[in-house]
Amino acid sequence: MSIRSGPHQLALLDDQLSLLARQAEEGTLSNVTLKRGILHVTPDESTLPADLDHVLAPIYERVPPVNITDLLAEVDQWIQMRQHFQHLHSAHEGADARVVYAAILGDGLNLGLRKMAQSCPGMTYERLQWFADWFLRAETYANATSAIVNLQHQLPLAHLWGDGTTASSDGVDFPTAWGGRRTGRVNAHYGSDPAAMFYGFVSDQYAPFWMRPIPITHRQAPYAVEGLLSHRTRLQITEHSTDTTGYTDHIFATFHLLGWRFAPRIRDISQQRLYTPGTTNTYEPIGPMLGNPIDSALIREAWPELCRLARTLRAGQTPPVIVLRKLAAYPRQHTLARALREMGRIERTLYAVEWFQQPPVRRRVAHILNKGEGKNNLEQAVFAHRQGKVHDRSIDDQIERASGLNLVLAAIVLWNTVYLGAAVDAARAAGHPIPDAYLAHLSPLGWEHINLTGDFVWRQRRPLILPPLVRDSPTAP
Repeated sequence: MSIRSGPHQLALLDDQLSLLARQAEEGTLSNVTLKRGILHVTPDESTLPADLDHVLAPIYERVPPVNITDLLAEVDQWIQMRQHFQHLHSAHEGADARVVYAAILGDGLNLGLRKMAQSCPGMTYERLQWFADWFLRAETYANATSAIVNLQHQLPLAHLWGDGTTASSDGVDFPTAWGGRRTGRVNAHYGSDPAAMFYGFVSDQYAPFWMRPIPITHRQAPYAVEGLLSHRTRLQITEHSTDTTGYTDHIFATFHLLGWRFAPRIRDISQQRLYTPGTTNTYEPIGPMLGNPIDSALIREAWPELCRLARTLRAGQTPPVIVLRKLAAYPRQHTLARALREMGRIERTLYAVEWFQQPPVRRRVAHILNKGEGKNNLEQAVFAHRQGKVHDRSIDDQIERASGLNLVLAAIVLWNTVYLGAAVDAARAAGHPIPDAYLAHLSPLGWEHINLTGDFVWRQRRPLILPPLVRDSPTAP
């Protein structure tokens, strides 16, 4: 882990604030205007090709329709998904493929095991419940999902969308099937109706690689750290984005300590305070935006503890959510919490300066967050059975449900990536050249061609297409 110490960051902060003040006064910032000492950002114009939809439409049309049952079975043939679902007390695998598929879809589609048994000819609820009790758990779901994500990460088309080093996270709230007002488990931000939230991650290659249920009354910010530390895929995430509800000063500092870049979209960024390294008049053009000086002495005093915090989080000795929520609960009384806040103010100010200075940063954050919104739409479409309501009361059952949903999402993204790649190859072979710059705007998050409902029947058939790369190993990395 390589991080810059406090003094280095303070010198960088002084340089960047001085440069920002000078650029604001000279009017050289792109799509940013200075009014009464406040910087205002206007939305960047779209840079998409005018004929993008016309060029990409034939590719989407070449993707064949498929039942979700056949899709899952085909993905299983690519990665041997069943071998990741091992018995709780032995290495024994679930023998009947149909039982494995049906149990996974019972979770992922929110149909439940009893309704799945009724919708799957020849299946019984007792067989599904036995398999779920002994084979389905967060660990086995994580191993299988990682294998799916790892294969998709290798595909050539996926590398036109990103290199797998950038991600975003967001929460999707689902209504619950039980009352919640009297228990206080409601959040005004999401309305007064009781709900459960599934907090999920998506890479720049569109792969959903981690998902967990979180209390709807909790801030989302600490879970961004937990997801990046907990996933088992081979993705090497170095930059992460969230929307406004996913950031705090503590999170900015924690990301810096862990060697990652935090790049959220901050609502009303013009109203955010920019913190300075000390008393100076060199930033006068943006004076109304400046806050108090950074307490650098506090950071130096707590530096050993800050480094110890980073090591603790990396080692997984304590869940990051617990640590960060406790530190956020008493920032005034705890030296480490106050130092973390001061460091976070440095990082947040540096990021805000970059946001004002560099349009590519604004576009990159918007792009990865749009991918997250697309994943959220697919998530709601897949989880639509039983009116999209969460019926599980215990956190363990909700974790299993969310894990099954994330696996199904990852399977859809992998299958779509493979078949979109085949459609591109077919179009080019037919003499229709398609620039890679256009293919970068394809999305594997569509589901219009996937039948998610009806009877669940598995037919014996050969896969239509095999991925061009070797299968992933059955063990998690």
